Amino acid sequence: MAAKTVLITGSNRGIGLAFAKHYKTEGWKVIGCARNVDAATELKQLEPWKLLTLDTSNEESVHAAAKTLENVPINLLINNAGVMDVHDLQSTTKADLLRHFEVNASGSGPSGGKHRLLAPTPGYVNTAMVGFQGTVFTDDSVKGLARIIANAKLEDSAKMFHFEKGEVLPW
Repeated sequence: MAAKTVLITGSNRGIGLAFAKHYKTEGWKVIGCARNVDAATELKQLEPWKLLTLDTSNEESVHAAAKTLENVPINLLINNAGVMDVHDLQSTTKADLLRHFEVNASGSGPSGGKHRLLAPTPGYVNTAMVGFQGTVFTDDSVKGLARIIANAKLEDSAKMFHFEKGEVLPW
């Protein structure tokens, strides 16, 4: 059986890097994506199947990545890229809010076929994004998330799951 292919955005650190390590260990072809692959030292050391420059907030970057991969079947997309710039209420600008929305919430939807669109919560993961104050290790989070992904059914689309217990969480 041919190896499956997973594309992981934001795979240069944190949860995305842990996903890349997990799926590579599981025998998948990993397409690791980052805004700056030259600076993605740990990801490069992992030697994924492909390394791809991809800034999900930049439409030209998204189109260039799609063109590069146009003949590559992708079995799983983990859209992990995200930003979290912390500002107090008084200094937060409209541009700050729009950047968070563009990177963390918007994007293209499915264009046909049957897709499972999941929103599993990784927990409060100990990454740079939260100043390494998280209570969950990346490997533990990814282990639970990968289990949820592997067991997902079409009727699970648009549901939010707890990474550890697998239970559906209310929106």
